[in-house]
Amino acid sequence: MPTALPPRPDLAQLRRRAKELRDSAHISLATAQLRVAREYGFASWPKLKAAVEGPAVRLRRAAEIGDAATVAAVLAEDPAAATAPDDELGWPPLLHLAYSRRRSGGVGSGVESAVDRRAAMVETARLLLDAGADPASNNGGRPGFDYRSALHGSVVSGQPGLTALLLERGAPAGDRITVREAAERGDADSVRRLLDHGATVRGTWALEAAVHNGHAEAVRLLLEAEQRETGRPAGERAGSLLADAAGCSPDVVAVLLDAGADPAARDDDGMSAVRRATRAGYPEVAAALVERGAPDDTTVFDQLLGACRRGDRVAARSWLAADPGLMESLSEADRAAIVDVAQRAPTADPVGLMLEIGFPVGARNENGETPLHAAAYAGKAETVRLLLDAGAEVDALDTAFEATPLAFATVGSGEAGGGAGDWAGTVQALLDAGASRDGVWVEGKPPSDEVAALLRRAGVPAPAAAGSARLNAVPEEAVADGSATIVGGGELRELAEALLAAYEQRDIDGFGALLSPDVHWGAGPVGCTNKAQVLTWYQAAFGGGIRVVIDAVEVLDDRIVVDLRWGRQPADARPVALEPRRQIFHVRDGEIVEITGAPTGPS
Repeated sequence: MPTALPPRPDLAQLRRRAKELRDSAHISLATAQLRVAREYGFASWPKLKAAVEGPAVRLRRAAEIGDAATVAAVLAEDPAAATAPDDELGWPPLLHLAYSRRRSGGVGSGVESAVDRRAAMVETARLLLDAGADPASNNGGRPGFDYRSALHGSVVSGQPGLTALLLERGAPAGDRITVREAAERGDADSVRRLLDHGATVRGTWALEAAVHNGHAEAVRLLLEAEQRETGRPAGERAGSLLADAAGCSPDVVAVLLDAGADPAARDDDGMSAVRRATRAGYPEVAAALVERGAPDDTTVFDQLLGACRRGDRVAARSWLAADPGLMESLSEADRAAIVDVAQRAPTADPVGLMLEIGFPVGARNENGETPLHAAAYAGKAETVRLLLDAGAEVDALDTAFEATPLAFATVGSGEAGGGAGDWAGTVQALLDAGASRDGVWVEGKPPSDEVAALLRRAGVPAPAAAGSARLNAVPEEAVADGSATIVGGGELRELAEALLAAYEQRDIDGFGALLSPDVHWGAGPVGCTNKAQVLTWYQAAFGGGIRVVIDAVEVLDDRIVVDLRWGRQPADARPVALEPRRQIFHVRDGEIVEITGAPTGPS
């Protein structure tokens, strides 16, 4: 008579039993698995495995690899599995699908090419959506930090077809980070779709990301969109980006100049676009800027650095010959140029040249990153090996995160994966050099699947569900409504009552009536400088599902202090705790003229 499965069978334990049977009976693993399956009354190991896992687990795993046939079969058996959150992260299947970097059709699925794999993922997502999955599925995290949504996942995983499907089905595009991710990756098609479905540019850093990464078409689309949003001349914004662009991409420079950028523009440190282009190794861009009227203010060091970035040994040595004391006169910031080169140069040759002429292998930038940190993050395996051979400290800690180059490599494999980097080769080179295994799995920033597998083979397993309890297992009282009270009186009490009512009722018009036309919130490119911009942010936030709970309101002489909790509650996933914040509304002549207190402005 078959043995009954326990109430909560453990597949890992059953696998161990099969391996032990294999070793003791000297039989194949397949035969051992079959014997274990029959012991419990199943005709085969796959049938035992399916029974132990249950439909929700089978659906999730099939969704992750784009196995549409299995997903369809499981949904026919259990339609509720389409929205069932998993036990580990509390995510529904659609979220797991969107963030899957494997994009494989599964064994025996017949999916062979990358195009077919992406099509399989889209078809699988369509099945889930048709079965009731929410296109707005998200984990309720804070945008820019631990926020995950199906739409965001489709962009970071490089699945434009999935992005299009989710938008067509109603996924909100206004979370302010997805458009930045698309811009950062140069996914112009997704940028266009997101903008067409309501994504905004201001306050997202999308333009800066597109410029920094040299994506000209994304820059053009975002410039046009921001001009429509703000009504300001595109040339003004283009000019503020030109100097940074000159150090990144000739194509982006051309887009910005065509938009009306001043060729004599300077960056925040006062460096001209001409000097930035020269330092980046783009003499033709510098010449074009000068031809358009920019003064040529380049220095010998600019020319030397540009020659190094191009790997031009003849030019570099000629500039050193013209100024023999140049290297000794460099500042720490000048010497740190090798850090940026280590991350950006397509080959190791520029870094090798810089080491030859005296740039230090242990130079550090303003964040305390060494060339090895930068090369590791970018997956520059050849450069990493060169730096290690040159004596780079394998376990140096940066000053911003106190992380090693190996940690930078694992994070880079996940965040920048899909690019031209060789993160597996990078990680292996660091491990071979004796890198510390401590802290290489960074919470909220998982490595790519390839690097994760490599780390496990090297004896560095992932920590068990790191952070999942904090982010997902939230007691009911953590998301309960607060009972706001207003403390204090005086002239501002009536305004405070109106402010509280606007928040609680999500009354954008009522909130706008309290604001000065020139109200300010935050600073820099992400800040708001007038009522329209503040209201646009709030409209997008509330439309994107942000929930606000007011806990207390205090009226002071010329300001109203609001203690609140806010955040997006997940769709389909388990609830999460709202984030506590304090906002201070500064009042003059009966109107709110400034909002402070939120970290780095509206975020």
